[in-house]
Amino acid sequence: MDKRSRMALLAAVFVTAPLPGVAAQGGKPALEEILVTATKRTERLQDVPLSVNVVSGDALEKALENEISRLSKFVPSFRFIDAANDVSRSVSIRGVGTNTFSRGVEQSVGTLVDGIVADSLASSLLDFGDVERIEVLHGPQGMLFGKNASAGIVNIITRDPQRELGAGLNGSWDDGDERKLSGFLTGPLNDTLAGRASFYVTKLDPFIDNIGGQDTSDRDEWGARAKLEWLPAQDLRVLLTYAHGEREPHCCGAPAIALTPGGIADTAGAPTGNQNDRIANSADSTNHTEVDTYIARLEWTPGNYNLASVTSFTDGSADADVRLLFPHESDGFLDPNLAQSTVELFTQEFRVTSPGDEFLDWIAGAYYYDKQEDATLLRNADLFFIGTAPVPDLIGTSLINNSTYRNTSVALFATVTANITDAFRVNTGLRFNYDDVRVRQFVDFEPTAFPITSPEAPPGTQDSERDDTGWSWRLSAEYDVADDAMLYASVGQGYKGPGGNTLPTGTRAAEPIIDPEIPTSYELGLKSQWWDSRVRANVALFHTRFEDFQTAQVRLNPSTQTLDFFLANAGELETQGVELDLAVQASDKLSLTLVAAYIDAKYNEYTGAQCYQGQTEAQGCFEVAPGVRSQDLSGTPLWNSPDLSYTLGAQYGFSVCDDVAGYVVGSYTWQDEILSSAIGNPVSRVDDYGYTDLAIGLTSTDGRFSGQLFAKNLFDQFYRTSTGEVEALGIARNHTLAYTYQRRVGISLSWRL
Repeated sequence: MDKRSRMALLAAVFVTAPLPGVAAQGGKPALEEILVTATKRTERLQDVPLSVNVVSGDALEKALENEISRLSKFVPSFRFIDAANDVSRSVSIRGVGTNTFSRGVEQSVGTLVDGIVADSLASSLLDFGDVERIEVLHGPQGMLFGKNASAGIVNIITRDPQRELGAGLNGSWDDGDERKLSGFLTGPLNDTLAGRASFYVTKLDPFIDNIGGQDTSDRDEWGARAKLEWLPAQDLRVLLTYAHGEREPHCCGAPAIALTPGGIADTAGAPTGNQNDRIANSADSTNHTEVDTYIARLEWTPGNYNLASVTSFTDGSADADVRLLFPHESDGFLDPNLAQSTVELFTQEFRVTSPGDEFLDWIAGAYYYDKQEDATLLRNADLFFIGTAPVPDLIGTSLINNSTYRNTSVALFATVTANITDAFRVNTGLRFNYDDVRVRQFVDFEPTAFPITSPEAPPGTQDSERDDTGWSWRLSAEYDVADDAMLYASVGQGYKGPGGNTLPTGTRAAEPIIDPEIPTSYELGLKSQWWDSRVRANVALFHTRFEDFQTAQVRLNPSTQTLDFFLANAGELETQGVELDLAVQASDKLSLTLVAAYIDAKYNEYTGAQCYQGQTEAQGCFEVAPGVRSQDLSGTPLWNSPDLSYTLGAQYGFSVCDDVAGYVVGSYTWQDEILSSAIGNPVSRVDDYGYTDLAIGLTSTDGRFSGQLFAKNLFDQFYRTSTGEVEALGIARNHTLAYTYQRRVGISLSWRL
């Protein structure tokens, strides 16, 4: 750690801020109790025998964070992986996520909003709005959260209507011209009805300059939500929700660090440099993601039982026009990568929950899931700057890929907790899954696309269907070793259903629908509070092995003797490590937090992986057929998975006068080096980095008004999120940059009724 980083770390520890998480016990300061619904009951975080990180909506608002890419600041085991369009982005937990362009694969990390599974990864990346809390559950989640997730769950809970009138507005601006505005209105409509309406808008000017055309890497997003709560009887609750979200960014510039002399990029005069933040591209890449969600939740509590019905319908779309060519004469005329998709998702869940605090506490239910996604990919050829092209800007559609993916799933589930003694409990869970997967696909190309070369994909059709049954289970035991300390141990097996190959190779794949992904997980943890509830220390040790991991794989096509990209089961991978969640209420004014994760994630078995550009036999790229080469990644680390990552924070508050309090809040976030390439290209190595965020503010003691000055990446520490190369364009190395790759300074204001 260099001198600047050490200064940042010390600053983060000793800065000051208000204490939203402070409660008083007998006049002494104490950490505020955190309630979660990770087991479908409202429980204290300290009573849940799972590794869970919880981020409150108040903490997100104070930190001015409302996008999923920044969640790793609060949850070190969580990673966000950026890409040129929403559909290609991905997330991971404990090093494991889904890495494929196929639309027929469910995500290993599931995202839920108000208990409803996101219809697609693109829609799950929409910004947070009016959030009460976010619960990140680590490891396989196969019992209670609808569609199974083999690596973890991001569970987003938004705020419900209140029976008292309330309203609020939040706004912020920084010197990168990022503007955020959000607000809500809630209150009673009559004796039995209450409502809540909220919205958010995020705007950001592009921060990657384009000397050849449209600047890139901006944000243009908005969303709204309306909730209506009806209490027709004392034991009956009906909650109706409608939510809309939309984003339309120009994404995402990848500035060059170094070029190949005489290549296309060099000819185009592309800027370069170790900290370069400019590109040269006359083509304009656009994205448009939109999602509408409708939810009807009914809860009936006869006696002390809870009977719940949750019905949802989601209608989403994602369009991406990705143009990554350098300046040419046909500016604005070609669509090198036009991807369009629409998704419709219907879910129905019935659940019965026992009263609790009995010898046997149980939950049982049934779940139905029906999703259809229609997708089109058109890839056009533009051979300008290519020496073999007979004429500049030779045009033709080199790929037409139309696919329909349908997944119908039914599940029955139950969990039981046996309270053996006041201090000892045993938990069991079992889930039966039935999945029916169907893929229809049409692949073709225009004969004029490549008159002097081969088409990108040979034409073909497929109409494939497969059904599958599987079981998920979990067994855990917990023991209270002290009044506020609980040890737990668990073992469980998850299940992620069959995946459909909608890649252009799907029509000739030997297995157009591949096997389920099966994780087996072991976890040992401690949930504890000490020093009169002024210290919270939660630790989890884990080991998870994934069999038949679903990913992209290069396999030899026996008919063409070429390597093709297929959706495939890659064999086996494992992840193991330790997670720490530590909070200290040092005084009624000072609090400290540390969230950290050390993770060792690797492929145990992954043969047939694509060789990276220029890889030699000595580097592991072997000939598997005449002129055909691949590599074996078995034993290598997973991509985008740092060994160590952590965030250290500190808060301290002070009084200005009777009506005004002041605060300063800071955090320091660190990440070890990673490989940002899924095929192990050493060019993709990203150095470790750390950055400091700091805010200074004032708030009225009645809570109605507050304002702050803030700095993100206070010490202007340059860092990159990924690196790579584009050999066809003569880019020897490029990188992607987060918005906070340089310091951002701004102001925020908020008002509450």
